[in-house]
Amino acid sequence: KQTINTILCDKAGNMWIATGKGLYFSQQGKTASLVPIREVDTAAVSTLYEDRQGNIWLGENDQLSRITLEGSGYPYVQIRRELYRLFPQKAPGEVTAIQEDLYGDLWVAHRTRGLYQLKINSSGAPELKKKYVTPQPFCNIAENTISTILIDRSNVLWAGTFQKGVNYANLTIKKFFPFYPLMSDHIGELGYKGKFVTAVCDDGQNIWVGTS
Repeated sequence: KQTINTILCDKAGNMWIATGKGLYFSQQGKTASLVPIREVDTAAVSTLYEDRQGNIWLGENDQLSRITLEGSGYPYVQIRRELYRLFPQKAPGEVTAIQEDLYGDLWVAHRTRGLYQLKINSSGAPELKKKYVTPQPFCNIAENTISTILIDRSNVLWAGTFQKGVNYANLTIKKFFPFYPLMSDHIGELGYKGKFVTAVCDDGQNIWVGTS
């Protein structure tokens, strides 16, 4: 029995299914069943993200993986996995979300370790550019337990937390502020129905926040 953590349909129409015991793949709907990816057969994959170059990023407990499809047509010649460890020691919790900003940097949220900005270097590998962890100087994000992140079309990063609602930052200045929505059913009242943020979505005009 598998627990499905997330599903991604990439730009080419391939389906990626992340589970607690590995990654499964269906190429453009051409396979009747999901094929397990041997390179990720024991990893607990918590989140998936496709960057603008078409790379598939996997969030795991304390590390990132990048999956590259090599070859063309059906089937692909090879699936290549590159592994990048985020922390020198194993961290409790897992990567909860990955996003790419307009400058090409990756932002990685972790359940217990805060928020990390990664730069893709000249060799194509991610390296730490800055971490946003409380408490530390000049870090004004509310807490280290980040449940989800979204980078909208204006390059504003929205970070949902487990206990303190949403923080947001314009990535030009990278200063976080708490977000207090106006509750439409309580005129004049600012706040949330719940402080545990489960999802953040951009519909092109509005930011939607799901809470529990």
